Amino acid sequence: NKQFEGMTKDEIMELKRMENPDKIAVMKIFDELCTYVSFLDEFLLIAIITKMMHLTLMHGICESSSCAFATCASLLVSYDREGARRNCDLALSIVEMLNVQNSLPRVYANVYGGVHPYFERTEDAIKYHMKAYDVGIRVGDMTYAIINGYFYCGKSLLCGRELFLLKKECESIIEVATKYKQESKKTLLLPIVQAILTLIGQSDILMQKAEEMITSEFNLERGVCFFWRFLVAYIYCDYNVATHMLEKKRESEKELVRKFTAFGTIDFWEGLVFLAMAKKTKEKKW
Repeated sequence: NKQFEGMTKDEIMELKRMENPDKIAVMKIFDELCTYVSFLDEFLLIAIITKMMHLTLMHGICESSSCAFATCASLLVSYDREGARRNCDLALSIVEMLNVQNSLPRVYANVYGGVHPYFERTEDAIKYHMKAYDVGIRVGDMTYAIINGYFYCGKSLLCGRELFLLKKECESIIEVATKYKQESKKTLLLPIVQAILTLIGQSDILMQKAEEMITSEFNLERGVCFFWRFLVAYIYCDYNVATHMLEKKRESEKELVRKFTAFGTIDFWEGLVFLAMAKKTKEKKW
C-alpha cells in the first residue's frame, strides 16, 4: 500500500488505536474472507488487504491490522523481499504491542509459513508453528491452529525429526482436526503420516497409483499430496514415480494463483530429481 510506503515503522506503530466497534467488526470480517480467497482469487485478496490497510491508516490499529500486514507480506515475498520483510516486522510488532493472542496463529502462519523460508532456515520456524498451534487451540482459532500444526509436521519431516515421534505428533494433531471438524486441514496432514509410515516400513505407497489414493477435489490439497508422494519416491530412488508426481502436482495447481512451494524448498527438490534423471537417462531435457 503506497500510503504506508512513505511511513517509517515508528510512525505506523504510533497510529491511534481503532476504537469504533463497527470498523473493528469490518476488519474481522475482511480477515475471515482472506482465509477463504487466499489461494483462489489473488485480485480479490489484494483488494481486501488494501481496504484493511486503508481502514488502519484512517481509523487506527487493531488486532486484525497485524493479520493484514502478515498477509500482505506473503503476497509480496515472491517479488519484493524487502517489502515482505518490512510487513512481517510490522505484523509481529503489532501482535507484541497490543499483547493479543487471537491474531497470533494467523500472523505466524503467514509470517513463518509463507515468508520466513525465503530468508531463514526452515528449521528455525518450527518452534513458532508449535507455539501458534497451542495458542490457536487455547483461543479457539481451530482453523489456524491446524494450519500451524500442518506447518510444524511438514517442516519437521523435511528437517529430519525422529519419525516415530513425529508420527505420534501428527496423529495427535489429526485427532484435534477431526474433533473440531477441520476436514480440509486434516487432508493436508494425512499424506505426511502416509509418508512417515512408508519411511518406517509400515506402508508402501509406491506400489499404488497416487491418483487412486488422492480423493480430495481441492487442487491445493491435491498438489500437497502429490508433493509428499514425490518426496518418498525420491528418497527410495524411484525417479520415474518422482517425476510423475511432480507433473501431477503442476497439473493440479494450474488453476491456483499460488502454488504449494514445500515451505520454499520445491525448487531444491525438483533440482535434485532432475539431476538424478539426467544422470540416469542422459537426456538433455532434464
